Amino acid sequence: MTRLVFHLAGAVDFSEVRYVVISLEEPSVFNSMTRPFQCTGREEPFVVLRQDVIPTDATKAAGVKLFTEVTRHPELAQYLPAALQTQPPQRYPVFVELATEAGVEALPWEALCSPSGEFLGLDERWAVGRIVDSQAIDRPLWDFKPPLRVAAVMSCLGVPAYDEWRALKNAVMSGPEVEVELLTVVSEPLLYTELSNLARDQRQSAQFPHLSVRMVPQELSELQEMVSRFGPHLLHFFCHGSTEGSPHIQLAVKSDWVSQSPANSLNIETREFKDFVGRTSDPPWLTVLNCCESAALGRSDNLHSLALGLVYQVGLPAVIGMREPIASTDASLFTGAFYKRLLTDFKARILRLPGSDEPIDWARFLVAARNSLAKKHKTMTLTQAASSTKEWTLPVVYMQRTPITFQIAPSQTRRARLEIEALQGFLAQLPPSTPLSLREDAESQLRLLVSQLEEQ
Repeated sequence: MTRLVFHLAGAVDFSEVRYVVISLEEPSVFNSMTRPFQCTGREEPFVVLRQDVIPTDATKAAGVKLFTEVTRHPELAQYLPAALQTQPPQRYPVFVELATEAGVEALPWEALCSPSGEFLGLDERWAVGRIVDSQAIDRPLWDFKPPLRVAAVMSCLGVPAYDEWRALKNAVMSGPEVEVELLTVVSEPLLYTELSNLARDQRQSAQFPHLSVRMVPQELSELQEMVSRFGPHLLHFFCHGSTEGSPHIQLAVKSDWVSQSPANSLNIETREFKDFVGRTSDPPWLTVLNCCESAALGRSDNLHSLALGLVYQVGLPAVIGMREPIASTDASLFTGAFYKRLLTDFKARILRLPGSDEPIDWARFLVAARNSLAKKHKTMTLTQAASSTKEWTLPVVYMQRTPITFQIAPSQTRRARLEIEALQGFLAQLPPSTPLSLREDAESQLRLLVSQLEEQ
């Protein structure tokens, strides 16, 4: 997969005045140059975009401003427009690699738009992602033996998590070829009871992922132990997020829901995420912070967003967060579209379909979610919504430089299901003249496989 990566970093001139420079990192160009980058975030298109209600074409104006400033660099003026000539099914994703300058992180890179009106973040050919240098060692190849383990921690005081749960459940059920083990951690008493009953009733059903349900414990260390022991491939949070004090998320416990007060809520900062992965050398491939301001800057200039910090300081491979506060309805819309697209990709990889051996591009999966958030404005065309609304630009993905590639081994359950499907197809195609003994042997083997699958 060919990609375009441009790098933004800080520099100091002879008068010790700080400024930002931009350079082309990929494709590699001999004797590539570094040039000043002029955007500060204080320009009118970006100030306007931070308003609660934005004027017509405000998102497009900010995106075109970014595109114009990036292509002031001579090499990027050549390569970025060339990337936009890519035709399906080919892809040429675009990534901005950020050093730790807070002002640069705050720019709405997801709105990047060509002067002709092509929003890169709404097309899988280009997607848009953010790369962050990490203290962890990059691992290009990860072993994956199904089932796919997903841990969803959902407790947003005052905002029932049922719609978020339903969006995640429906996305998982849309890809039955992908075996999923789902750990759901909640605090609402009624939701806990409902999900516990569902887990009990569906435990033997091949149509539903293996589901286990837990309550958010009173102590953060207990939650960290619970998640770490489960060892999720995907770790999802639905809760409150804030930059007040320092960037963090806030999980309500059961007593908070009873009293409707966050007196005992768990506040989780960057450094405390290390203990969610402390028991394993395999951290979650992706951590999703479906929370307000989880990709927003801290209140002081030296603070990064929580999402950036989890890659840069904790060493997580990839983290998704939200640049601004997000409505709960938009959060569940994002969850449904994002995980459905992700499971479609995993299905292709498990079935070894053509092109499925490419490295994972998490930014690509965000395109479907961004389109869903833009299309919710049914009184507008997609072009109008993309140009004049900003909800679709809020999801942000931060990644380590080296993409993840999976080496997939089929599980025992998957092999049994494939054999069952093969035998069912064989029996359906047998002609009437088939000897009875052959049909009985096949039916006996089919019953044995079904019985073994139910016992797992």
